[in-house]
Amino acid sequence: MDQSADYNQETAEHYAAYRPSLHQYILKKCLYPKSTFSLGLDIGCGAGQSALALVHFCTKVIGIDPSKDMLQETIPHAKVTYAHCNGTDLYFPDNCFDVITFAGSLYYAKSQELLNETLRVCNSEARIIIYDFEILLDETFNKLGVIPPSAETINYNHAVNFSGLNERHINLRKNGTEKKTLEINTENLAHLLLSDNDHYTLLNHKFGETDLFSKLVTQLNQLAPKETTHQVPAQLYFSVYWCAKK
Repeated sequence: MDQSADYNQETAEHYAAYRPSLHQYILKKCLYPKSTFSLGLDIGCGAGQSALALVHFCTKVIGIDPSKDMLQETIPHAKVTYAHCNGTDLYFPDNCFDVITFAGSLYYAKSQELLNETLRVCNSEARIIIYDFEILLDETFNKLGVIPPSAETINYNHAVNFSGLNERHINLRKNGTEKKTLEINTENLAHLLLSDNDHYTLLNHKFGETDLFSKLVTQLNQLAPKETTHQVPAQLYFSVYWCAKK
């Protein structure tokens, strides 16, 4: 898993400053009707938002990530422990986790080796949840006078799951998508736009690197001078597996 290459310190800071509050919403949908678990593992925790969301369902959570820049931006919580990990070798005992989540991280890490490791550390009744969301920003980019990157350029699959691998010890119980509209204030929308390297590069070319965040906030305010928030669509993706090992 080399997700660290996709984030430098600048984008990591914007990523940590704001992420849409969708993690807990998706987890509730995926874990229902059961809502309480003991130990959770969040693989590819980034700046910690996905690990913090898992706290609402687990007594204790461990968040791991291969990016040291991202881990430096994590939000402390009494129930969360963060650790640096390559994402392939999970340095935990066998059969110890009740819930394992991949929040927008499996695309970078998908392999039979990782699935085998995931199965090794989860208990026999564990839930494995793969989820992601795509903030649909093309309209915002167009309003800013920036040609948005195409899906072919980005080459990222938000709906990735374990399909195509040997799934003998897991059962796919739920798989779906949902569209949702978010209300985001101007500063948070600017953070969101600058939290991705591809987006950051496009906006840097348009507005210049000096005071880029401030320039972007000004531009966004000009788009909707009478509004306090921007309505931004999002597409949610989720797959829920139940462990089936004996």
